[in-house]
Amino acid sequence: MTVLQFLLVGALGLVATAGLLFASLPPVPADAPEAGEEVVYDHAYDAPIGAANEIFVEMLNSLGLPGASVSVGVGGAVVWSRAAGYADVAERRPWTLQTASRIGSVSKSVTSLAVGKLVERGVLDLDASIGQYALPFPAYPITPRQLATHTSGIRHYDLGLGFGVLPSAEMLSNTHYASVNDALQIFADSPLLFEPGTGFNYSTYGYTLLSAVIEAASGAAFVDVIADEVFTPLGMRHTTPEFQDLTGFETASYYTSFAGKLMNAPEVDHSNKWAGGGLLSTPTDLVRMANALMFESFLKPETVEMLLTPQRLRNGEVNEQNYAIGWRVDTINFVSGDADVASYQAVHHGGTSNGASAFLVMFPDLGIAVAMTTNALTLDRSTFVISAYRIAKRFIEFLGEPGA
Repeated sequence: MTVLQFLLVGALGLVATAGLLFASLPPVPADAPEAGEEVVYDHAYDAPIGAANEIFVEMLNSLGLPGASVSVGVGGAVVWSRAAGYADVAERRPWTLQTASRIGSVSKSVTSLAVGKLVERGVLDLDASIGQYALPFPAYPITPRQLATHTSGIRHYDLGLGFGVLPSAEMLSNTHYASVNDALQIFADSPLLFEPGTGFNYSTYGYTLLSAVIEAASGAAFVDVIADEVFTPLGMRHTTPEFQDLTGFETASYYTSFAGKLMNAPEVDHSNKWAGGGLLSTPTDLVRMANALMFESFLKPETVEMLLTPQRLRNGEVNEQNYAIGWRVDTINFVSGDADVASYQAVHHGGTSNGASAFLVMFPDLGIAVAMTTNALTLDRSTFVISAYRIAKRFIEFLGEPGA
């Protein structure tokens, strides 16, 4: 079969699959109440919350999303969280603040906190060679720091079915791996793309290998390490690796937005990438995590600085994505009504997964964090991400008002 024939068959399959579920969702009114037992609404922020709510609903309806949730943190507290729409369209099951959804590569940011904890405990040496561990993987001269910053040369998923437009076969894998080490077989025979430390290649598999190193260094399973070091101490009660059995967790069903309609996302198994793309969470939990980095003594200041400092390559240049350890660091320019431009440091990560999208951004200098999740994968990802920044801007403007 030629590449053209393969793509044609794939496209026809997508069109056929789209007929499995076309869901017409009612609009979500701007004054609809927040859902769930942990509703958060701090009336000290009535003005920005009102504006943020309109942005959230506009985004939800314009993208035709089945459901979504948003949370905002200010000064170390969660001041607003809202859920709207459906966690499951066919069952008309509402999305609540407890609905855990796939966060894709935002998992890397969560994993970074576990890395920080293990470094502080002296369990993990970021600059030691992974060759010292008995892993079913070639003893390349790679360090945990290089794995965490995508400078190791480890490859990413295979080529997308539509050359990056459609998900890759590996991203849609439904193969279950009994252990992190078993998952290494996917890419263990793949050559490095460059000498470690000399280039940048975004790689979720790099985080799979990082999680194997974490297991070898700590003597515990990665899923136990991240629960003990991050989820439990930060009260992230609705965050978990995506296990086959999620009994006790309220989770979403997943969809793909296609030509203005929804179709069921195919079944997948994320046991090959828990650390880099296989966690479930809620915006409220993600904001709690961001608050812990900005305000709490969860990690030492020097550890936080280490996690949030973009990695330099061997030639001294910062990598092309300003990627730190599990985070991207950028300068965001907001334009006010009088055309004045204000610049702020934004630390962020986005995530796309099979049937889901997520985004988390924090402004450490301002003490503001915004997180959003939805149970749909849409080609218009920019609107989703920009909506989070628009919400952040409303709170930044409010805090800048005299007497606010």
